[in-house]
Amino acid sequence: MDVALIIHYVWACLLAVGPILGYIPQYFDIKKTRNYQGFSPVICFILLTSNILRILSFILTPFDVFLLAQSIFMVLVQLLVLQIIVKYSAREILPASSPMPSSSDEKKNYFESFWAWNSFLDYLIFLFCFTSFFALIVLFDKFVYSSKFIEITFLYTSTLIESTLCMPQVLTNWRNGSTAGLHKSLVVSWIFGDLFKLCYYLYSKSRMPFVVCAIIQISVDFIIIIQILYYHFKVKLSKEEISRASSTVPLKDSK
Repeated sequence: MDVALIIHYVWACLLAVGPILGYIPQYFDIKKTRNYQGFSPVICFILLTSNILRILSFILTPFDVFLLAQSIFMVLVQLLVLQIIVKYSAREILPASSPMPSSSDEKKNYFESFWAWNSFLDYLIFLFCFTSFFALIVLFDKFVYSSKFIEITFLYTSTLIESTLCMPQVLTNWRNGSTAGLHKSLVVSWIFGDLFKLCYYLYSKSRMPFVVCAIIQISVDFIIIIQILYYHFKVKLSKEEISRASSTVPLKDSK
C-alpha cells in the first residue's frame, strides 16, 4: 500500500477527531466543579451554527469527507457541553422565596437573554428552527433554482462564523479578569488543532475560506495565551506583595 496514502488518511482522521478532544476535559471540569463561568457558552453557539451551515453546504458542494465528519462530531460534542452548562447554570436555581415569573416576564426574558436560556429544550428548539430554515434554502437551491451565490455564501458564512470561535473567550477572560475555569488543555487543543488544520488545508489545497479561517483562529489563540500569562503573573505578583506586606507589619509589644 502507498505510504503517502496511509499518511494522508491518518492525517485526515486526526483532523476529524482532534478538534473535539480538548472539549472533553473541559466538559468533565465543568461537571466536577459545577461551574462554567470560566468558559464562554457563546463558543457552543459559534461551533454549532457554523458546523450546521458547513454540513448543509456539503449538500451543495461536496468537500473533503473528513471535514464533514469533523463538523458532525463537533455538533455532537457541543451539544453535550451545552447540556452540562445549562444543568449547572445558576439561573436554574431560584430561592424558595422568589416569586414565580409571569408568562409575560418569561416571554420577555426568553428574547432578551438570547443563548442564556434556562432550559436545554430552548436551545434544541432554536437549533432545529435554524437548521430547518437553512435546509429549506439548500434544498430549494439544489433541486429548484441552482445559484452559485447561495453555494458560496453558505461556505463563506460558516467559515466566517467559525473564525470568531475564540473571540468570546477573550472577552470572557477580560471581563472576569482571570482565566480560571478555562481548562488549559482546551487552549492547547485550540492551538495545535488550528495549526494542524492550516497545514492540512494548505497540503490538500482546500478552498481559501478554510485557510483564512485557520489563520484568524491561530491569531486569536495566541491572544488567549497572552491573557493566560498576564493573569498568571498578575496573581503571582499580588501574592508576593501581600506576603511582603504581612512580613513587614511590626509586632505589638506584649505588656
